[in-house]
Amino acid sequence: MSVTPWLDLAKKELGDHEGRDDAKILAFFKDAGHPEIGSSSTAWCAAFVGAMLKRAGVKPSGSLMARSYLRWGVATPCKLGAVAVLWRGSPSASTGHVGFLISSTPSRITILGGNQGSAGTVSTETFPKSRVLGYRWPK
Repeated sequence: MSVTPWLDLAKKELGDHEGRDDAKILAFFKDAGHPEIGSSSTAWCAAFVGAMLKRAGVKPSGSLMARSYLRWGVATPCKLGAVAVLWRGSPSASTGHVGFLISSTPSRITILGGNQGSAGTVSTETFPKSRVLGYRWPK
């Protein structure tokens, strides 16, 4: 069994696209604990993380706010499969982005996440490490 079953599940969703795979995206909301969401136009990065964790048997944060993952699990160093929480807009804003860490260099990280890129897909994207608010791991 994998140490990061949530990451294994997330990899199977690569390429899911807002507008084309709306049924899958709505299933992310449902699995993350928010079946009341009926549109893929709602920000869904936290729903994607929550769904992958839940499908792997790990309790998610329960929130659709990316920064909710800063209070979830335990702090961890930068490591494969960690939940990476990033700021969006500014470090002090309430907005953010969340995904699973898949690689790191001294100055950048790559995460696998949902609602990424201009097309709103499950994809891998690279971000400056200066945007990272924290890395978290299930308890």
